[in-house]
Amino acid sequence: PSTSTHNHMPQWDADLVGVHRDIAADPSPSLHVLAGPGTGKTFAMMRRIARLLEDGIAPDRVLAVSFTRTAARDLREQLANLGVEGADAVRATTLHSLCFGILSSQEAFSFTHRTPRPLLSYEIGCLEDDLGSAFGGKKALRRLLAAYEAAWARLQRDEPGHALTADDQAFETSLLSWLRFHSAMLIGELIPLTLAF
Repeated sequence: PSTSTHNHMPQWDADLVGVHRDIAADPSPSLHVLAGPGTGKTFAMMRRIARLLEDGIAPDRVLAVSFTRTAARDLREQLANLGVEGADAVRATTLHSLCFGILSSQEAFSFTHRTPRPLLSYEIGCLEDDLGSAFGGKKALRRLLAAYEAAWARLQRDEPGHALTADDQAFETSLLSWLRFHSAMLIGELIPLTLAF
C-alpha cells in the first residue's frame, strides 16, 4: 500500500536546492540555461522534465534540446532512466536536427523556398570553385561565408542582421542563387531560417 502512495508523490524536487531547483521549478514555457561544462545543466533539466510530467504535461509537449549528438544521446538515455511515466516519450534532439525537421515541412518550404539539404564537404569545394573568382578567391570567399553564416556580424560587438554593404549584398545574392540551384543550404543557415519561419 505504501508504494502506490509513494509513486504518486512528486519526486522531482527530492533533495534539490539552489539554482538547480530554480531551473526545475521555473514556470516559464521555455527555458534557456547557459553554463559551463559540469555545472549540472542536464541534471536540472531532467528534474524539470520530471516536474512537468508529474504535473500532467503530455510527453509530446516537452522538448529537450542540446547542441551535440552525443549530448542528445545522453539526454535520451537519462530520460529512459528517469523513472517518471512518459519520460521515454519526451523528444530529445540536437538543435540542428530539430531545425532540419521543421524546415523539411511543406509549410516551411513554401515560406523559405529553400531545400533543407546541408551541403556535403565536397560540395563546399564546388561552391568555392564556382564563386571564388568573382569574390577575390577562395580565401576571401571563406571569410564571406563565415560572415554570412554569422548574419554579417564580423565582430563580437556587431549586431547580427542583413548585409549592409553592396559587396556583401552581391555575395549574398550570388550565394543564395547557387544554393537554390543546387537545392541545398549551409549548416549555418538552419537555425536562422527556422527562426524566420
